[in-house]
Amino acid sequence: MKQQSWQRKMFGVFVPLIIVILWFAGDRFGWWPQSIIAPPTAVMRAWWRLLASGELLTHTYVSLARLFTGCAVGLLIGLVTASLIGLSPTLANTFRPTLDFLTPIPVLAWVPILIIAFGIDGAKISLIALGTGLIMYSTTLTVIADTKAEYVDVARLYHKSSSQILLQISLPSGAWALLGGLRMAFGISWVLLLASELIASSQGLGWLIWDSRNFSRADEMMAAMLWVGCLGFACDYLLSRLQLRVTRWRPSFYGL
Repeated sequence: MKQQSWQRKMFGVFVPLIIVILWFAGDRFGWWPQSIIAPPTAVMRAWWRLLASGELLTHTYVSLARLFTGCAVGLLIGLVTASLIGLSPTLANTFRPTLDFLTPIPVLAWVPILIIAFGIDGAKISLIALGTGLIMYSTTLTVIADTKAEYVDVARLYHKSSSQILLQISLPSGAWALLGGLRMAFGISWVLLLASELIASSQGLGWLIWDSRNFSRADEMMAAMLWVGCLGFACDYLLSRLQLRVTRWRPSFYGL
């Protein structure tokens, strides 16, 4: 089993290795202008320069603060809203049609309204919260709807209330799907974060990428992009480990 795990990890390194080789080859043979795609060595020097000056860490701290704040707010709102609608048919009949109508609207379309409602700085966090909240809202409703009927019947025999069934049966049994929804929400939140930092910003990784692009600093732009990829990968890896640990009772399946 451990040998298979290492084999899967080695296969995961194969594609990035090919990309790096093509990147070096493209730079060596001039397949693209260096003003658009900087050489690998220039990107590494730019990354080290930004790290040594403290600029990269400053932008990272600002972006992560916005990301985690927005995700926490969105997670809470999505879980609570879906739980209340799942518990109360009256609330479901009252609010769900409106929420189902608003959910398909692209999150970025709400930017002007969010700026008016929360100001420029508040719009950045609220945009992430909105995107995260919608994903967790849909995921939680699906988890509640997928609760096995026999579990609910047994709970009713023991005179469990609806809230007890929700907290003790529906959400725990759907932990895998909920954490999967959280991983998806985190992935979307990175996109929304970088997009939101283009709104009258002077700090953040999204602003660093955009500012480097505007002033033709392709090396710094790509260094920041790769750094965002590393951070996003680390966040998803930690969430995947949490997902496996919380749902150790669930058999793992790696494909046919």
